[in-house]
Amino acid sequence: MRCDSMLIFHTIPAGTVICPVCSVTLELQDNSLICKSRHCFDIAKQGYVNFLLQAPKEKYDKRLFQSRARVSQAGVFRGLTDRLGEIVQNELERRQARQQVELVQQKMVRRSLGQSPGERQRTTAAILDAGCGEGSHLSALVRQLAGTTEGRLVAAGIDISKAGIQMAAKANPGMLWGVADLAKCPFANDSFDIILNILSPANYSEFHRMLADDGLVMKVIPGTEYLQEIRRALHSETGRRTYSNDRTIELFRRHFELVDMQQVKYELLIEQKDLADLLQMTPLAWQAGEEQLRLMQAKDKQPVITFDFVILIGKKIYNR
Repeated sequence: MRCDSMLIFHTIPAGTVICPVCSVTLELQDNSLICKSRHCFDIAKQGYVNFLLQAPKEKYDKRLFQSRARVSQAGVFRGLTDRLGEIVQNELERRQARQQVELVQQKMVRRSLGQSPGERQRTTAAILDAGCGEGSHLSALVRQLAGTTEGRLVAAGIDISKAGIQMAAKANPGMLWGVADLAKCPFANDSFDIILNILSPANYSEFHRMLADDGLVMKVIPGTEYLQEIRRALHSETGRRTYSNDRTIELFRRHFELVDMQQVKYELLIEQKDLADLLQMTPLAWQAGEEQLRLMQAKDKQPVITFDFVILIGKKIYNR
């Protein structure tokens, strides 16, 4: 497994991965990434790298990620990932078209100077999923983009949960996976064309640093009706019966220029086994009692559940 996974470290652009201690470029040496200050981060046999300087108290366990992986495999998030794929594909095509124009202009200048036009260059696009969990969303997106973009696509995912990253690396050896703190991301400035942040906490200052000058940040947040059937069943008498994402949107707008906001909303008939996994993975169910969960699952063998997402699409704001 490690031999296949090691290939990604030979294909990513030089200087992309940096030391979380001193911010110097990490170089591949045998089965480790090492900086000039000799800070060393070993590549695990599953193919991921643990960039954390100390082990955190994990908020999410392996069972949660296993549930989320099964829910994803059942197609529950396909409506969301399909829309994300469309947005990303359009953006990468726009960037590639602009790069081709720039290459043509460079060739014309070289010819006017009597120089060789040079070889046609293959472009590289880089995507980061920050807070990727077990990697289901990123892997679905990469599969959707396969063969649709010219040049090489570099996909990376980081999460503070070692359990999630281990699952991601095992299932998707062709991508760069790292256990990392979003407050100290192990990537150089301007490294990514697209940064995804899907139903996960964010660190906007780090996103701004890592995003290319004309890149996009795409943050997915719950819509007001996301899992409303579960919310009503488990929180009918609490302040969590309703939900507003206004504060999250306002915080995003303080850090990025909001160039677009898209809603993805659909209803699905959920099988019992998928409902159990959905309850395992959503924070809405974590404080509910066992009897509440049992009654909800017993009430309707195939409930209709609402999936409501809002995609915030932003660009860098300069002179903040």
